[in-house]
Amino acid sequence: MKTNVSISIIAVLAIIFMNSCSSDDNPTPSIDVEKPYTLVTRVPGADVNSTSYYAQSIEKLSENIIYDNKDATEILSSDGAGVFKYDGALYLSVYIKNKSVVKWEPNQEGIFENKGSINITELGSAGNICFKDKNTAFVGGNDSDKLVIFDPTSMQRTGAIDLSSVSKVGTVTNYPEAGDKINAQVPTEMLIRGKYMFVSFFLLKEGLPSYTPASLTADILVIDLEKVDSNNTDNSDAIVKWISDERGVSLGSWNSGAGAKFMVKDEKDDIYLLCHNMWGNNRTITGKPACILRIKKGETDFDPSYYFDLETASRGNGSPVMNLEYAENGNFFAASIDFSAVDPDNPYSYYIDPISQWYKFNLYDKTAQIVNDQYTKGSLATITYSENGKIYIPYENKTESYILEVDSNTLESNKVITTAGTPGVYKLK
Repeated sequence: MKTNVSISIIAVLAIIFMNSCSSDDNPTPSIDVEKPYTLVTRVPGADVNSTSYYAQSIEKLSENIIYDNKDATEILSSDGAGVFKYDGALYLSVYIKNKSVVKWEPNQEGIFENKGSINITELGSAGNICFKDKNTAFVGGNDSDKLVIFDPTSMQRTGAIDLSSVSKVGTVTNYPEAGDKINAQVPTEMLIRGKYMFVSFFLLKEGLPSYTPASLTADILVIDLEKVDSNNTDNSDAIVKWISDERGVSLGSWNSGAGAKFMVKDEKDDIYLLCHNMWGNNRTITGKPACILRIKKGETDFDPSYYFDLETASRGNGSPVMNLEYAENGNFFAASIDFSAVDPDNPYSYYIDPISQWYKFNLYDKTAQIVNDQYTKGSLATITYSENGKIYIPYENKTESYILEVDSNTLESNKVITTAGTPGVYKLK
């Protein structure tokens, strides 16, 4: 998983009341209505693998404001995590040291409070969290043949989905070299559509630091949620099938960029999936470009008629593309890597240097347009937010971190927030 590497949603804020309020005539708002947005910043520690995360409620996105972290709550200290929003709260999928899922929720003054955690040590490096409803959520990892089921309201573990019946670990693939086999099968990201949950996988020869794939395929497991009992630790009978596609390699975010999404649904209820070659690390090994595949509405198989070569459409074949930050009407934003910007003398340059530029892509006409000429740490600053035709894109270079407000149609831009740390903007309700 990319350390600290890799949510597009439109929401209208009304007066929001606490789910747990009593019959009081004047229930207390669960979120400060004067500060409807949440800014999360990530500040690196002394080594590449440790980061501190801060959260604070903010009022607006329309002015050039400088935010430090003095009024923010430290929600994670010297670790790594994906950050996900659901039903008024932030959930951290912590994957380096204190492997856990941790819930943080703002009080009526907008100050974040810890609302519980669950231990997921046996999962190893956990992936993205997927929420079904207020009482059911899923998370997987690289060291266990299961998906853990937990209750996001009470923050209690409840059950699991046993994946051992579809394990491919030990399968000889002779890739990338003769005799090589799959040594790890990692559930990275999940997406729910209707009664089905689609689970993406990495099939690896080796994990950190190379993330070498052991298969030249994109892989999805389809699970029937109507057959899942949240309190059962087996649920293997809910597994429908495993589907693979040879046109792309490596599906799912696996906490990339602190929880970016590489699997999305559009307004037509079609699912689009980013095949990214382990975030471009193995672009030269696989020989396949970063691409988008599709599972059409009502289907549970890859659509053989749809294929979008992102590299050729943007910077050119050989320049990997990461992120699938969906806006609307088929438009999404992603970072394209410029290998000429990589420092050959720094082995971490690929991860921590500003080597990427943002592009606007369209899933329907398969086009790409560069947003601007600014370079950013595309593996770190990845999570966007959009509303009212504007998309708020994070940027980070060697001297500053900021949010750029970009018109989704014209690409006219305006810097609105400068931050102390890698930024991400969320609207919790």
